Amino acid sequence: MNEILKQVMSCREKAEALHAGKKWAEAASAYESLAKAWIAAAGVATSASARSERLAESDKALEQAGKCNAKVLKSSAVASPSDGSKRVGRDWNRNEEGESCESKDDEDCEIDAEWPEDSLHAQLAEDPVGATLIAQIDGFLRTTSVTWDDVGGQDDLVKDLKKILAQSVMRRPDGSRPDGAGKVLMIGPPGTGKTFLVSALANSISGAGTFFDVSLSGVRGHYQGMEEKAIGLLYESARFKAPSLVFIDEVDCISPSRENGGGGAGFGALLAELDGIKTKGDGKSEPPFVLTVAATNVPWSLDVALLSRFGGHIVLVGAADAEGRKQILAKQLRRYQLATPVLLDWLSADERTAGFSGRDLQNLVANAVQSMQEEMNPGISTWKSIDEIKGQVQKERPLTQEDFEQAFKIVKASISPKDMNDFRLWMDNHAYRPGQK
Repeated sequence: MNEILKQVMSCREKAEALHAGKKWAEAASAYESLAKAWIAAAGVATSASARSERLAESDKALEQAGKCNAKVLKSSAVASPSDGSKRVGRDWNRNEEGESCESKDDEDCEIDAEWPEDSLHAQLAEDPVGATLIAQIDGFLRTTSVTWDDVGGQDDLVKDLKKILAQSVMRRPDGSRPDGAGKVLMIGPPGTGKTFLVSALANSISGAGTFFDVSLSGVRGHYQGMEEKAIGLLYESARFKAPSLVFIDEVDCISPSRENGGGGAGFGALLAELDGIKTKGDGKSEPPFVLTVAATNVPWSLDVALLSRFGGHIVLVGAADAEGRKQILAKQLRRYQLATPVLLDWLSADERTAGFSGRDLQNLVANAVQSMQEEMNPGISTWKSIDEIKGQVQKERPLTQEDFEQAFKIVKASISPKDMNDFRLWMDNHAYRPGQK
C-alpha cells in the first residue's frame, strides 16, 4: 500500500474512533482531514473510475463532518430552562425513557435543542412526514475548509464578493443596512466554480465554516406541495444557528418566471425570507445575520420579483482569462512536476483553453496525469488479479507537453463565446432572452 493510501486508512480509523466516542468537534476535524486525504489519493489514481470513486469517498467524509458539526451546534445551543417555561419535545437532559443522559452512552441520549412551541419545527416534529422534512433540511448543513487563498483565477470576483459581504455586515450612519444586503445572486455556466466560491464565502463568515448547501429540487421531488414549509424550516434553522449562509443552487427550480409556470407558495415563502422581515430583530438587539447566496445557469428564466430582491448584488461567474487559468492550473498541478516551468505559461495561453471552466481544467490535468502514469506503469491496465499490483508504488515522471496534447484530444471547452455573450447581454439588460433578435 502506498503512503497516500496509508494516510487515508489512518485518517479513517481516527475519524471513526472519535465518532464512536461522540467527540463531535474532533470527529468533524478528522473527517475533513480524511476528505483531503481522499482528494490526494484521487490525484494519483490509475484510472478515471478510481479517481471518481475516491472523490466520492471525499464527499462522504465531508458529509460526515457536516453531521458531526451539526451535533456540535445542536448541543451548544441547548441551555437548561431557568424561567419555568415549558420545553417542547423531550426533557432537555433525559432520553425518551426518562433516563439521565449522563448515565446512557448511546446516541438516543443526545441532548436536543428545543424549539419554541410556536416555531415551525415544533409544529411539524410530531408528524412523520414533517419530521422527515426536518431531517432533510438538517441534512443540508455543511462544513468547509476552503479559504479565499484556495480560489484561483477570479481575483475581481473575489473582491466583489468581499465588498458585498462587507456591505451586508456593516451599517450605514443611520443604523440601517444598504438595500440588497444579505443577498447575492450568482449566474454563469456550469463548472465555473460557483459552489467553490460560496464555500470560501461561508468559511469567511464564521470560524466553523458551517453553511446550508440546499437542494430544493430534491425537497420538491420528495415532498410535493411542501415547498413553503421547507423554505420556512430552512430559514428558521439559519436564524437559530446565525451567523449563517444559505446557498440555494439552481434557484430557478423553485422560482422560475411566472410566464413559465412559476410562482406558488414555495416561491412566495422564498420572497418573504429574502425580504428579511423575520431577521430584522426587535430593535433592541442585533438581529441574526443570514446571508443568502442563490445560483443559476439560466438567469433569464427567473421572475422579476425575485431579481428585485437582490438589487445590484448580482455577479457573473464565467470562464477565467489566461492569467486566471494559470492560477487555477498552478493549484491543480501543485502535486506534480513539470518537465519545464514554461509549460504552465504555454498551457494557460493556449487558445484551446480559452473556453475552459475550472472543472474543464481539472479534467485536463487529470487526463494528462493518467497518460503519464500509463506510460510509466505498463501493467497498470493489463493485470488479471489485483494482488499483482497491490502494494506497488507508482512510477512517475514530470509532465510533458505531449501528455497535455493527449489530454486535449479528450477534454474540450464546455463554455462557448456565445454562452458568455448571452450572460453578459443579460447582465446589461434583464429583459434579454437567448435567441431573441
